[in-house]
Amino acid sequence: MKSAGFDESGERQPLLERIDDDTFKEDETVKKKDKFCFGTGGIPFTMTTSVISVYISLFLLEVAKIRPGYASAVIFTGKAWESVANPTVGMFVDRLDSRFGKMKPWLTWSAPCAVILYFFLWYVPDFTEEMKLLYYTLCYCAFQTFLTCYHLPYVSLTMYLSNEQKERDSATAYRMVGEMMGTVIGGGIVSQFLAIGLGSESFVDPCANLNSSTLPTLAPGEKSSVEISFMASTATLGVLFLISAVCVLVGTKEKKDILVMTETVHEPFCKSLRSIFSHTPYTLSLSCFLCISLACQTAMANLALYFIYSLEIDLFQYVIILILVSMVLYVPLWQYLLKKLGKKRTLGVALVFSIPIFAVFYFLPAGSVVGTFLTAHVTGAAVAGLYLTPWSMIPDVLDDYTLKTGTRKDALFYSFYVFFNKFAIGVSLGVSTLVLGAVGYETGACKQPEEVDLTMRVLVSLVPICLCLLGMLFAWLYPITELRRSETRLRLAELRERRRSSLSALNLAAKKRNSSQRLSSVSNTVEEESIEKVPSDVKFSIAGDSDDAV
Repeated sequence: MKSAGFDESGERQPLLERIDDDTFKEDETVKKKDKFCFGTGGIPFTMTTSVISVYISLFLLEVAKIRPGYASAVIFTGKAWESVANPTVGMFVDRLDSRFGKMKPWLTWSAPCAVILYFFLWYVPDFTEEMKLLYYTLCYCAFQTFLTCYHLPYVSLTMYLSNEQKERDSATAYRMVGEMMGTVIGGGIVSQFLAIGLGSESFVDPCANLNSSTLPTLAPGEKSSVEISFMASTATLGVLFLISAVCVLVGTKEKKDILVMTETVHEPFCKSLRSIFSHTPYTLSLSCFLCISLACQTAMANLALYFIYSLEIDLFQYVIILILVSMVLYVPLWQYLLKKLGKKRTLGVALVFSIPIFAVFYFLPAGSVVGTFLTAHVTGAAVAGLYLTPWSMIPDVLDDYTLKTGTRKDALFYSFYVFFNKFAIGVSLGVSTLVLGAVGYETGACKQPEEVDLTMRVLVSLVPICLCLLGMLFAWLYPITELRRSETRLRLAELRERRRSSLSALNLAAKKRNSSQRLSSVSNTVEEESIEKVPSDVKFSIAGDSDDAV
C-alpha cells in the first residue's frame, strides 16, 4: 500500500488538497460536554499556583512570622524540588499503566492528597521558627509533588481523548480557558476573604501614615482574622479543586492508541531524555515556549508595581483582572485563526501583534487611566494567543515523534513544558527583585527613586519585546508546517488501520483455533460417552467375535 504523500519510489509528494475534517471516524469525535469537563480540570493548577505566586511571601513573613531568610529558603527549595519532580513524575506516568487507564488513576489519588497538603501549607502551627521552616518546606515540596502528579497526567490526557488533530486542538483550547479562569477564580476568592479579614486596613496608604501596619498586632496565641481568612479561602479552593477533578474523571473517556497500546519495553530514563531532546521539532517548540513564558511572566510579575509607581494608578487590581478576562474572551478568536492560518503562522501573528503592545507600556504617561485600561484589554488578547498556540503544537510534535520512533512519551514531553512554565515564573520574580534592589527600590517606602520608574517600564516593555523577538526566531525554524501535519496525520491513520487489520486477523485466527479445540474436545467426549453406554454382554460378544476372527 502506498503511503499518503509519497510515491512508489518513496519520494515525498505535495498534498494538492486540504484534508477534509470529516474524513476521520465518528468514534474520534469528542463531544462538547466531554471537552467542557476536560477544560474544568485545568482550573486547579493555575488557581493554586497563582495564589502561591502572589501571597506566599506575604503569608510567610506577616502571618507565619518567619524571618525573610527562612521564607526565601522555603520558596527556593520548593522551586528546586519542582525541577526534579516534573521529569521524574513524567517518567513514571509514561511507564505505568493499568486496566483503569493510563492517566486517570493518577488524577484519582493525587487530587485529594494535593488538596490536603495545600490546606496545611496555609496553616500556622504553634512551632518555633526553625520548626516552621522545616514544616513549610516539607508542605511546599509535598504539595508541588502531588500537584505535578495531578497536572502532568491531566495535560497528557489530551493525547488520549482522540487520535484526531482537530479534536485535540479544540480540547487544548478548552483547557486554556479553564486555566485562565483558574487564575481569576483563585485571585478573586483569596482577595475577597482577605478583604473581609483585613477590613479597611488592607488599603492603608504608606504615605498617609508611615507608622501604620497592614496586619494588626495580636496577643500571643490568638488566632488572627488574616490567618482564618487564609484557611477559609484555601478550604474553598480545595473544594473547587476536587469538583474539577471529579468532572475530568467522570466526564471524559480515556482512549488508547492502537499504535502504542501493546508497547511493553521501556527505555532507560537518560536514553529517553536524549531521544526527546534530539527531536528537533520538540527542542524548537520548547525553546519558543520558554521565551514566550519568560516574556509574559516578566511583564505580569511587574505590572502591579508598574501601575503604582510608574503610572500612579490605584486601580491596578482591576486592570489585572481586565487582562485575565480579556485572555479568556479572545481564546475562541485565536482558535479560529489556528484553523484558518495554521499553527506556525498563528504563532507568528501572535508574536508580531504582541510587540507593539508591550512597547506601549514604555510610553504610557502617568495618570492615563483610559489609556491603561485600553492597553490592558489589548494585552489580554495578545497574551491569549501567546499561551494557546505553543500548547496546541505539542500534539503535533508528539505525532511526528510517534511516526518516526513508533513510541509515545506523552507525559515526558509535557513535563518540560510544565517545568519551563514554572521556571519562567520563578526566574521573572527573582530577576525582577534583584534588578529593583539594584536601582534602590525600598519596600514600603512612601516615595521611590526615579530610577525605579524607568526600570519598571523596561521590565514590562523592552525585556518582553526582546524575548518575543528571540521566540520569533525559534518559531521561524520550527519545521512542522500544515503540509507536514497533514501528511503525518494520513500516515498515522494508515498505520493504525494496518495495525487494526492485523489484530483483527490474529483475533480471528485465535477464535478459529479455540473453536477447533472445543469441537475436538466435544467429539472426544461424545465418543467416550457412547462407548460407556454399550451393554457389557455386547462388549463381551464383540470381543469374542474378534477372538474368533483371529
